[in-house]
Amino acid sequence: MSLELKTMYLTGIKDILIATKPPEESQYLPGRYSVGEVVKSLDQFYDSPENTLIPVVFALRVCVMKFNGASPALVDAVVSGMRKALAETTSQPHKDR
Repeated sequence: MSLELKTMYLTGIKDILIATKPPEESQYLPGRYSVGEVVKSLDQFYDSPENTLIPVVFALRVCVMKFNGASPALVDAVVSGMRKALAETTSQPHKDR
């Protein structure tokens, strides 16, 4: 995606979070960081092929953790949990309704 598309996408996520005020909203909003810094952080996150299936909103949470000074061990544990949960969800057969 171009920087312009990434910026629009992130703006949309931010707007949804602001409008819906989920209980953990602050975990997904990067605060004082620019869109460019968030895009760079997300690009670094998705440089790892094992992260490509993690939804952007969850990757955004990882970026915010890093911006807030979370330890690498904690960040790794959260990302591993995301990968595991996603693997379990995608490996379960779909039931016909």
